[in-house]
Parts: sequence; C-alpha cells; structure tokens
Amino acid sequence: MKEPMQPKASSCPHPFERTREKHPVWVALFLLGLFALAWFISLKMARNSGSDIGIHAAWAAECSFLHPKTFFRHGAHPLWHVMVSLLLLVGMPLDYAAALITALSKTLEGYLVYRLFRQRVKFHTLLLILMSLICVTVACIRIKDYNMVVYFANPNNKTTYSLGTPNTWHSCTQYLAQVFMLVCVPYAAHLYDRFENELPLQGENSNIPKKEGIFFGTLLIGSLLAKPTFMQAFLPAACLFFLYQWIRHPKNSRFFVRVLLCVLPSILMMIAQYLYYFTNTVVEQGGMVFSLTPNKLKITLAGAAMMRIFPWATLLMTRKKPLNTFEKLTLAYDAVAIVEYVLLGEGGPRADDGNFGWGMMGAALMLWVVTLIRYAHLWEEKLPTGQPKCRLCQIGHRVMGLLLMAWHWYGGIYYLCFLFQTTRAL
Repeated sequence: MKEPMQPKASSCPHPFERTREKHPVWVALFLLGLFALAWFISLKMARNSGSDIGIHAAWAAECSFLHPKTFFRHGAHPLWHVMVSLLLLVGMPLDYAAALITALSKTLEGYLVYRLFRQRVKFHTLLLILMSLICVTVACIRIKDYNMVVYFANPNNKTTYSLGTPNTWHSCTQYLAQVFMLVCVPYAAHLYDRFENELPLQGENSNIPKKEGIFFGTLLIGSLLAKPTFMQAFLPAACLFFLYQWIRHPKNSRFFVRVLLCVLPSILMMIAQYLYYFTNTVVEQGGMVFSLTPNKLKITLAGAAMMRIFPWATLLMTRKKPLNTFEKLTLAYDAVAIVEYVLLGEGGPRADDGNFGWGMMGAALMLWVVTLIRYAHLWEEKLPTGQPKCRLCQIGHRVMGLLLMAWHWYGGIYYLCFLFQTTRAL
C-alpha cells in the first residue's frame, strides 16, 4: 500500500526555533564585545547634540508618558524614544540611556545574524562568530580620493547624497529597524515555505496557523514603530512576491487572503505614517517628491554598488545554484529599495536628508546575510577531483570572495576608526 505523502521540512527554518548552543561562552564574548563597541560609539554620538543620536535623545527627553502625543511630536516611529524615556524615569542620564538602548539594539542585531548563520551553515562556532562579526561591521568599499571617510563621497563632488553603508553606526532608529528586518524577512520566507511544503498533503486547504500569521503582522507593526524605512521597501517587494505566487497557486486563495489580512494593519499604519510625514502635518517634515537627477543617479548607483560588491560577486559565482525563498524575498526587497532611493526624495526642510536611502542601506545588510550563507556553502562543497578546470574555478571563486570581503571589511574598520576620531555631527 502506498504511504501517504508527508509535508517536507521547511527550507527556511523558523527564526525563533530553539536550538542548543554548543559554545555559549564564545557567543557571549562576541556579543559582549559588540555591545562594548556599539556602546562607546553611541555614547560619543549621544554627547554630540548635532548628531542623529543626539537629536533623537533630545526628542526623547521632551516626551512624557502623561502626554502620549509628545512621543509623536517629531516623528511617527516612537519605539526608540519610548525605551529611552523609560530609562529616564528610573534616573539614568540621557546620554547613557540613549547609548544603552542603541548598543543593545546593535547587540541584538548581531545575535540575530549569528542565529541565521547557525541555522544554515555547518561551520564551527568560531567561524560562525567571525562571519557574524564581518557582517555587522562591513561598510562600503573604500576608494582613495573618492570616499575617504567611506560613508560619504569626497566633498569636492559637491553632493549632499551619502554613499551609505550596510551598518550605519550613527543611527539609533536604523538599528531597531534592522533588528525587525532580520526577523521579518526570514519569517515571511518560513511562512511561505511552510505553506508550499504542505501543498502535497493539504492541497487547497494548505495554510498557516492563525497565531503565526498574527505574530508576523505584529512584527511588521513593531518595525514601523521602530522606523518605517524597512517596510517602505519590503512591503512592496513582499506584495509582488506573494502576488506572483498567488497567480501560480490560484486555488489556494485561502492562504493568500489570510496573509493579506494579517499584514493589513501594518499597511494601514504605513498609510497613516505617510500622511504624517508627507502632508505637512508636522512643520519639520516635507512632502514626497519624484527626485531623479543625473548627480543623484550617479551617487546612488555608486553607493549601491560599493555596498554590494561582495554580495553581487557571490550571486554571480553561485548563479547555477537555485535561489530559495529567503534569497528571492531578499533580492526583491533589495531591488525595490534601490529603485525607491533612485526615484523618490523629500521636499521642504528635509530635502537634503536622503531619508529614502535608509531602506537601501538596510536591504544591503540583508543581502549580505543571504550571500554570506551562499558563500559559506561554497566552502562546504568538496572540490571536484579529476576536473582540473572546475577545481581551479572553484578555488578562484573562494579566493575572490575572500579578497572582496576583506576589501569591504577594511572599509568597515576604517569607518569605525573615523567615528571614534571625528567631531563631525552624523
């Protein structure tokens, strides 16, 4: 008798799957070191009233839990300010409170990156920690006389557009947004893979549990409260991805409608944030405008490329390997983020802030995560025997990846040194 078909294991593991850590001491030391690094940089920035962290800290100090509207006086993403205000209630100094929340956010980001690697790569813990450290410290590649301080192009270029970096150490709200990003993107992939893997068994009834869908929707709302820059690119990308899959599986509308209902609150919240930021609700904000100039296009594409030399090279070197759902979602998210920054901008007092670039920078970090996993799989594969050309080619791919990774990491270390030394308000 033929046995009933069983659902396949999800190709994208559950982001919150419990696993026993083999070397907890090494992981703890990595996280402690990352916290210390983020703490010193954040504290330095918090004491500069003109820096991004300093400005947000001043806004947090103006907030009062007795008057909730004060949390929305300067922005519609108050999560960081709420947490800082809680520390102020217990008597912690403002600069220490701002630095603590920011450093904890960066540490959590590092832990989530480590977990994503640990779930997907069969390396020793120390190698996984090294991968994680590289991922959370890389920056734009540094090219002499073009971007001497990595993040910015040479001032002689007379441009207000920054090149960007996957790890923006000077932005406290970006840290929080990237924490949610590192959960939401793999979680969305996990939910879709779970649905597709149950299709052979469940057919038209294949679906996801309501609790998981609601939890996913809650995470998306949390990301909007942290900073809407992740969702402004991921939501369109995810909608395109799921619409395409709906067309592929027209009989499974039950699943796609459930996903839509779960994310609907976050869509409505994004609309409310759009009205807040781009309809002159607040004097400090400006409108959203179509902004495509030759100079902006040049700087934006240069920045996108200089943040992604290693990821793009890895995708090219592994082009024969099929993409999984996690990778497809990330690539769609990254592409939408770049296009948005190329085409859109702000008018009014924030015209020169380049706020649509935050989405592109966050997407770059997500792209680094998935491509580092693909690159690690190159090292897991055995070199072919009896095929000298193929063997030489694979060795070349591995060496090329290491060199490009080192170039990015050099830029990241140089940028960290710059942050420690500069008195510039970032």
